[in-house]
Amino acid sequence: MGILGAILTTWFTLALPDARQIDRWNALPPGEIQLRSPGATLASYTEIARLTPDRLDRVSTVLSEPPSLGDVQALDAECRRAIARTTFIVGPTPAYPSDSELEALESLQPRALHWVTTAYPSPDDAARINRVPGAVTLTVVSTRYPRHQDRPGLEAVSPSVRLSIVTDYWPGYSQMDVLNLLPHKKRLRIVGMAPPIEHWPYIANLKRVEEIQVDAAQPLPLGEGRKRPAWLPEQTRFTWIWNDLLPPAEWITGFGGHLRVQWSSPPPAEIRAAIQALPLAPEATIESVEPSN
Repeated sequence: MGILGAILTTWFTLALPDARQIDRWNALPPGEIQLRSPGATLASYTEIARLTPDRLDRVSTVLSEPPSLGDVQALDAECRRAIARTTFIVGPTPAYPSDSELEALESLQPRALHWVTTAYPSPDDAARINRVPGAVTLTVVSTRYPRHQDRPGLEAVSPSVRLSIVTDYWPGYSQMDVLNLLPHKKRLRIVGMAPPIEHWPYIANLKRVEEIQVDAAQPLPLGEGRKRPAWLPEQTRFTWIWNDLLPPAEWITGFGGHLRVQWSSPPPAEIRAAIQALPLAPEATIESVEPSN
């Protein structure tokens, strides 16, 4: 994420980057770049080899399907080296990597992989995830948290794999119990609701949760004068996500976490000024996720 004033910036594109787009990215301040071109194969991204090295290390390539061995073999040497320095985000898919897809990933050796799935893994699925080279995050997008019957598969996933869960409600006692039994570092993303007060003790006692993200345009119970919510576990990063609008100043006064505002079109200059004027705590950070022109 690049710093523009006090705002961290992530740029994304929904079209294949051409030479002019690459030139614009190379002229921008350092920032995260996401390639989100629907249906594109790895071979479509030949232009990214022209990115400067510091940009390549910040690129995420979003693929709706895993790369095939044919995709990898079709790359020329320069493009292959460039893509291998980026992060892959694959999915969402109900499946786990097949043998041929694992061969492709092992051949390419990406810097990192985010595998996004809609199903908790079986022990066989876990064995496949454990074969993926590099830093791996397993993201499960589900209507529920893992249950005790999901533990054999999840516990077979290497503890070095980061576990991310996206759902639409907050953990209670039983969900906290299962999550705390898993050895992985975790990230939780809750969509559409603030934490009910009756769930606060269970959220506060979650273990090995590196980050909690709340994607909800509603007031959060931060507590009087608190920079961190009282229900947030110690050492857990807190991110509040907004989409195409800013939170009212009275909702966010004194907030000391990470504010992420995601835009479907480039925000005008006055919006950027309004973001910087929000009455946040000094240690707060702000991120703007926006399309690049």
